[in-house]
Amino acid sequence: MSRVATIAQHSIIQNSIFKTQERVYQRQIQIATGKTAQSFSGIPLNAQRLIGMEARMQRSEIFVLQNGLIEARLALMDSALDNMFEVASELKVRLMQKLNGATGTAGTIAAEASNMLGTISGLMNTQTNGRFLFSGSATATQPVTVPVPNPTTFGVPDATYYNGDSTQLTARASDTVEVTYGIPGNRSGFQNLIGAVKATIEGDNTDNETLLKSALVMLNRALKDLPAYRNEVGASLNVVSRSTERQQEFAVYAMGIISDIENTNIPQAITALSADEIALQASFLTIARLSQLALVNFL
Repeated sequence: MSRVATIAQHSIIQNSIFKTQERVYQRQIQIATGKTAQSFSGIPLNAQRLIGMEARMQRSEIFVLQNGLIEARLALMDSALDNMFEVASELKVRLMQKLNGATGTAGTIAAEASNMLGTISGLMNTQTNGRFLFSGSATATQPVTVPVPNPTTFGVPDATYYNGDSTQLTARASDTVEVTYGIPGNRSGFQNLIGAVKATIEGDNTDNETLLKSALVMLNRALKDLPAYRNEVGASLNVVSRSTERQQEFAVYAMGIISDIENTNIPQAITALSADEIALQASFLTIARLSQLALVNFL
């Protein structure tokens, strides 16, 4: 029991014991849960930093998800443009053969051109997740009317086939990067491509060499424009991809910071727990010895 002579020591040691018991309890929870604290009050010095880092990481994850969708759209657009170029190249070969008199009678390439027109319109009507890719900002609208209507004047490109608008889409790829992307289907390259196919069909059916030559001129323009559109899509894709990489790099960094704040360093916690348990045992021994002291021991 405490005496007047030892009450001060008892108070100091009891306070130390309470603090050590609290540390032992907290260490045991940290080791059992793997977390340094069960609430923000347990990490007062790092609470704001943790909240801020988690918010930034969540925003980064949203950017990565959104960028992934944009990258998928751009990849589909690039593939469609590539296929359009292949179709246009094939049609050019057929047209040149026709104009050189190598393919025989009228009508021999009209059927092929009609099939090519169906392929081109299908590629321009490419969609993903309910969004048409070549409609500009009118993503819910099918850009090319099927069957494709005739132009106002055969041999003159126009956009009578088109139902979308001329607006390119914009998206924020990160806090500091905004990207403009997409190729509206009424651009001159598409007008020339569809106009060339229509002129080929009409010129072949009517044996109109002048119209076939006009088709070849338009086709050459389309073959020049389509690779430029692919380059534009590729540039947008690179911007988005780089932004995604930076967001992913930040996510790794943020996860490290959050882990350092939230998660228990098990080896350190076990070492600290052992030290606290030894200190607690020593405190109990000290209390026991103090309780045995009496004046008679010193007489």
